[in-house]
Amino acid sequence: MAAENPELQSIRERLEKLERQNRWFKRAGIAALLLAAAVVVMGQARPSRTVTANKFVLQDSQGRARITIATSASMGTGIVGMPPDDPGIWIRGEEGQEQTVLTANALRFLDERGRMMVWLFAGSNGAGLEFYGRQNQKIGKYLFPVTRMDLSTWGLNFDDKDGTPAISLGGAMQSPEQAPDTAARELSFFDAKGKRGVDLGIDSQMAPYFSLLTPGGFPLVWMWGKGDSPQLGVAAPNGFQTIIGSTALVTPSTGETHRTSAASVVLLGKGGKVLWSAPPQ
Repeated sequence: MAAENPELQSIRERLEKLERQNRWFKRAGIAALLLAAAVVVMGQARPSRTVTANKFVLQDSQGRARITIATSASMGTGIVGMPPDDPGIWIRGEEGQEQTVLTANALRFLDERGRMMVWLFAGSNGAGLEFYGRQNQKIGKYLFPVTRMDLSTWGLNFDDKDGTPAISLGGAMQSPEQAPDTAARELSFFDAKGKRGVDLGIDSQMAPYFSLLTPGGFPLVWMWGKGDSPQLGVAAPNGFQTIIGSTALVTPSTGETHRTSAASVVLLGKGGKVLWSAPPQ
């Protein structure tokens, strides 16, 4: 058999190599085309899905419910101030006790026995933050600016173990349009029965004041520092008073009201009758 021409053999080898490459490119092109078509079809064919349920429960690796999304009614445990059909999120500890409850307008933190310890809330009248003791009694409360009956107020309140007011720090504006820096501010202390006994503050006219009160709210001792009318007073529930400083008095002969200077002392009897004054009025 005659030997093949070397040139023909080289040409044949190159043709075989080209055929192999051509077959590989064809397979790769077909695969890429099929993959692109699959992606397009999957993207177009994926339907929108809506999951409807009364309760969603997230469990840990041991099958314990840790997070529940539901309504108050479906949980079977009512929350004060929460309508039964309002949604909420309950977060539980390893023992199944509720630790945190998030609702539409409130966030509650509970202790290991499920007792509420902190309550952050908001509503149509404003917002607030409350703290509770181990016996579920309110021991502290902070009110963010709220508007109620044309009176804007805010404050921080502390109660004793049975819920009786103990200390109150807050402020008030006569109208929502009033500038916050001209609002009244007051620090009050209460007795064991929740009656205000001591007030220290600044009124809406930026005048500082201090007062000691009876359980009924009658001022026994007060000090007022308004501008050119400072005043220190001592009074008894029977109507007798001693006032040092500027005092508004009525002149009997004319019926006109005048104010004494800061360098004056006035003793008043029942009905505001002047018993003695220095300098004489």
